Amino acid sequence: MKSSSIYIKRIMILTLATLLVGFVISCDQTSTSIPTDSPSSFLDTFSSGTAIVGTDTTTIWEETTTTVLTTFTTITTPPIIDIEFDYLGNTLPTNQIIRFEMTNANQTWFWNGPPVFSPNGTEVYWARIVSSWEETEIWYSQKINGLWTNGRKLVINGINGYSCCPVFTSNADEMYFMNVSLSGTRRIYKVTKIAGIWSNPQSLDISIPTGNDMEWRFSVADSKNIYISLISTSGLEQPKLYFIKYDNSEYNTPEYINALNQIGYSSSSPYIAVDESYIIFQSNRSSTWGYLDIFVSFKNGDGDFMTPINLGRQVNSTEEETSAIVSADGKYLFFTTVKTNDSFYAPYWIELDELPAFMYR
Repeated sequence: MKSSSIYIKRIMILTLATLLVGFVISCDQTSTSIPTDSPSSFLDTFSSGTAIVGTDTTTIWEETTTTVLTTFTTITTPPIIDIEFDYLGNTLPTNQIIRFEMTNANQTWFWNGPPVFSPNGTEVYWARIVSSWEETEIWYSQKINGLWTNGRKLVINGINGYSCCPVFTSNADEMYFMNVSLSGTRRIYKVTKIAGIWSNPQSLDISIPTGNDMEWRFSVADSKNIYISLISTSGLEQPKLYFIKYDNSEYNTPEYINALNQIGYSSSSPYIAVDESYIIFQSNRSSTWGYLDIFVSFKNGDGDFMTPINLGRQVNSTEEETSAIVSADGKYLFFTTVKTNDSFYAPYWIELDELPAFMYR
């Protein structure tokens, strides 16, 4: 009985092997053309499960068609390549804030907010004060062949006046910013990168409640929902945080966020996580150490913002801490303040997960 069982197993193995050989021969005679959305800078070809990685980090995203020869070898999707942000060669912070350095900063030009790195890590944008807080320009630098270019003013066809506060979602080919026309009208614009050039500026159609105006700083989630602070044009109320839902390709009327605002105190300069799981903002509410402190509010299981948490002494001080954002890789908190030996507001940064509020999120 035992030898019979072994014989049957051998017959089964032989049959299976024959079928597999036929499958390999059949597969080797076919090829399939498939479209991919991979960046050509990272994935040039994909054949028999092998990815050839390119070295040109300046190549823009483009759609390609790749031919795959199917063999019996299992073909798996190439692993996601982690993007390494070198942050202009600055020393990376850990559990203490350090100043973010840039050539001639606060010497021949002055910061208006922290630097903003693109999601692919190859560009950095910042706002420079021209002659006042209301008169600013967006400048940028690109990493080309491993080296960062000198800073250049961002010029976009069709955009005049003054621009500030560059904002990215997870898409490196879309950028938002605030613009103030020469007549003083504030608008949020979105631009799209086409062939390496920021193009097609679109003014977002947002209906601001009567008696209010947009402040400079705002944030956009991957859903395209906008978080912004509005200020009373009468000057009788301090700025408050609002939510603007993107619905059916349109923006709804701004909604007041009760959980984040306090009557008599300001709440402004929001940064929203791309998945909208938390929001960071500045406030002068009674639990601050200085004139403005930075707070975070996480959402609960019902999707509502919970009581804001002061980010503590690692970030806040008796000075003014403002304009906080989180880096595109999710690792660092950037903000501006004035410390000893600072001639003006300067950007500082710290590792996000070293802050108690984020350690157990």
